[in-house]
Amino acid sequence: MVPFQGQDLMYLPDVSSMLVDTEVGEIDLAKVRVGETAAVMLDAYPGVQFKGEVVTVANLAKRKVNRTSGKQTGAKVFDVTVRVVANDPRLKPGLSATVEILCNQYPEALTVPLEAVFYDENEKPIVYVRKHGKVEAREVEFSDSNERLAVVKKNLEFNDEVLLAPPGSL
Repeated sequence: MVPFQGQDLMYLPDVSSMLVDTEVGEIDLAKVRVGETAAVMLDAYPGVQFKGEVVTVANLAKRKVNRTSGKQTGAKVFDVTVRVVANDPRLKPGLSATVEILCNQYPEALTVPLEAVFYDENEKPIVYVRKHGKVEAREVEFSDSNERLAVVKKNLEFNDEVLLAPPGSL
């Protein structure tokens, strides 16, 4: 085979600065900014976490592609690039990674799992609290949430026991 003018002969990746391409759903886009801290976990090295920093957030949405079927879903996502701060020999181009972007910090915050949050007939958020053997529905207010937890703003205490299902379904 004879190469023609302008044809690439080889590709040499620059591993001095590793980048991770990920996607953020449109609902979380307002939370993500360039310069925010991120944690990068490689599938090849479970339990190892690398520090990262968001370097770009796309301006244009695209349709999310289902990894199993390869077809577009109805969800819109934005491309985000995270630079890995560490220089570690375990970082190699092409490895699969999981990225967590730290948008807000709530030290010593009271949180509940989203599975414990329900809505009353007026669409107000409630949790079911077990106290002294009795269960009561308690209206709560949240300051923030992610895909797993809600940060409680008021009407719940640290020692309150919340149920993960309505009392009648137990």
